[in-house]
Amino acid sequence: MSKPAFDPVTFEVIWHRLLDITEEMGIKYMRTSGSPIVVGGYDASTCIALPDGQIVAIGPYITTQGTVLSLMTGAVREKCTKNPGIGPGDMFMCSDPYLGATHQSDVATLAPSFSDGELTAWVGSSGHWLDVGGPEPGSLNMNAYSVFDEGLRMPPFRIVEGGRVREDLVSLIMNNVRDPLSELDLRGQIVANAAGVERLESLYEQYGVPVVRGVMHEAITHVERRLRARLRELPDGVWREVQFLDHDGHAPTLHKIVCTVTKRGDRLKIDFTGTDPQANGYINCAFGGVRAATLAAMFIMLAWDLPWNEGVARCVELVAPPGTVCTAVYPAPVSLATISAIIVSVTAVFAALSKMLLASPRHHREAMANWGGTSLAPTFAGLNERGIMTVNGETSH
Repeated sequence: MSKPAFDPVTFEVIWHRLLDITEEMGIKYMRTSGSPIVVGGYDASTCIALPDGQIVAIGPYITTQGTVLSLMTGAVREKCTKNPGIGPGDMFMCSDPYLGATHQSDVATLAPSFSDGELTAWVGSSGHWLDVGGPEPGSLNMNAYSVFDEGLRMPPFRIVEGGRVREDLVSLIMNNVRDPLSELDLRGQIVANAAGVERLESLYEQYGVPVVRGVMHEAITHVERRLRARLRELPDGVWREVQFLDHDGHAPTLHKIVCTVTKRGDRLKIDFTGTDPQANGYINCAFGGVRAATLAAMFIMLAWDLPWNEGVARCVELVAPPGTVCTAVYPAPVSLATISAIIVSVTAVFAALSKMLLASPRHHREAMANWGGTSLAPTFAGLNERGIMTVNGETSH
């Protein structure tokens, strides 16, 4: 693709408009939802992506949810392009961990943006719903032995068709969800995506599609270029970290997560070979989870002064053999993934990258002590003063 001519000022103006769009989308989602998990814990994210799903910008929220939206956009394109089709005014939902979601409770809604009939971008919003069904309120089931013991695992499907919400599908979802307020999460994501598409259209009108598209591509390339330059400043070597999960919901069994970072020139390899096999219980995550964990740690440790987008992902080779506790394969249970395998994978990558930074005379001050890598997930559920089932989960976020 030929790069359209735009000056640095125009680039910065459009680029910051894109960042503002992702933040505004999150604000609209949260104000519509009212969920204590979303409003109090910011357990949500928003994004703008290229037509092929590469992330251009994510909102200032939960980074793991932002990064997986690229995988979920890919799933929508693969599953829905031919049938039912992807058109203006459409939106699609997905919560399948084996197609990119961090776990079933983190539901994503994605909307294509068109100009003159051409798909120009995607916008997306993801958030932890109060409840997505399953045997336990809050949808985190410590007794699970498979994904079928957990909440709704929704494949990509069209929830908004040509600007009209498919209320029959909303009813289908809500018939399987305990807390009726979960519907506001869905409505909030629809509102957020509609705002994102509207704001992108205003950018197209003001600057033209070629210029805006050029800025999107350049934003990714700029981050890649800057991060590769930083990697060349760091010493070559190999660093390793081992972390543990100490309970799988059924028994106090240890499951190790091994992360090996190899740096050569301007390229990183982050390798999870040696990680223990997937567990019987709900602590696993699928590949989307470990990819999200890897990128989240890289954002913080290596791209602290850069925008966070697909440019970071281009600088790393992720090796993650299938069938481990952080790359579980269907139908392993994964409902606790975000605060078990994913959060511990973040910790492992975080620690390994800190060791690399400590070896650098120039950047050693950017190294940080690791955190605990653990989180409680108490869930409170019951009838409220109006007799309506109410769920408040993962309050420790």
